[in-house]
Amino acid sequence: MKSAYETAIAKLELFKLNGARKFRHINIPKIPNEWTEAEGSEGNMHMAIPNVDNYTSCMYIGQKDSIFPPHKHINSSEHFTILNEGGKIEVITRSGKDIVTFPNSYYIKPNTVHALKFITKTKILCLWTPAFNNDEISIDFTE
Repeated sequence: MKSAYETAIAKLELFKLNGARKFRHINIPKIPNEWTEAEGSEGNMHMAIPNVDNYTSCMYIGQKDSIFPPHKHINSSEHFTILNEGGKIEVITRSGKDIVTFPNSYYIKPNTVHALKFITKTKILCLWTPAFNNDEISIDFTE
């Protein structure tokens, strides 16, 4: 369990990363079949495995020192695994910060505001469950 100080620092970091703006909402109509720039971030994503067994998935490459801004998935949990040796991400939630390195994974509960800071160029396999409806990923940046 994180201390009250660590929790306060993490919350402040989320607002700082978001430029003191209200959290935004991003829609990705469909995860692309080719490497494509991901809206709202400095990374690239593509379809990794079929959306089966009530999962939506993609592979994502975050560039060194890039940030996937604060957001939440209202109905789906997120689970990612770092795929490349040397891959390293800082995960920031309202509860605190965690460093995740290759070959480890991280789980985020539904409706949890989180941001990812890519400390190194990192490739992840990301799974969301339950699957997003109608091939639409809704990433809610609103509070």
